[in-house]
Amino acid sequence: AVVSTQSTGEEEQESEASTDDELLDRQEEERRQMQAVYLKEKGNDFFKQGQWEEAVESYTKGLQCDALNAVLFANRAMALIKLQKFAAAIDDCDCSIELDDTYMKAYLRRATAHLKLEQKAEALADFKKVLEFEPENKLALGTVRRLEVELAPPVEYQPRKEGDITHVKRTLPPSEKPMLRIQIH
Repeated sequence: AVVSTQSTGEEEQESEASTDDELLDRQEEERRQMQAVYLKEKGNDFFKQGQWEEAVESYTKGLQCDALNAVLFANRAMALIKLQKFAAAIDDCDCSIELDDTYMKAYLRRATAHLKLEQKAEALADFKKVLEFEPENKLALGTVRRLEVELAPPVEYQPRKEGDITHVKRTLPPSEKPMLRIQIH
């Protein structure tokens, strides 16, 4: 019976130690997330000042603290777009969307980067996704209309056969007044 009590005492000590470890792990995680938020804000300040390289660096350090932060990836993508590093921006947007597929700004930024790389079909898909979240987004609405026209297949010209008036469209609306015959001498 004594052996069994001793074993229970050891189990309690192990349980308390694992609880302490879990608490320390949670505290460390919270500290890292707070550091990531600080670095995001610092990156935002650099961005507002037009210091794109410094913004990228700050967002990168933030991601080292919190690699699951979708906003940090999307913000770094915007700074990369400003640096004309469009492929890297697309990669960051992909990460952001993988972490949070409802983060509209990531789709908007990825669409912008695709456009800069002349990847119109991909840009169109992302702008349409933006409209799912925000149907009145003016940038997305205008760009979707433009891209749909640009990506539409060209209409083939087919000459009319003589006497074929089946495809002729009436250019004036029908008149309410009766037609008058005019005598020409």
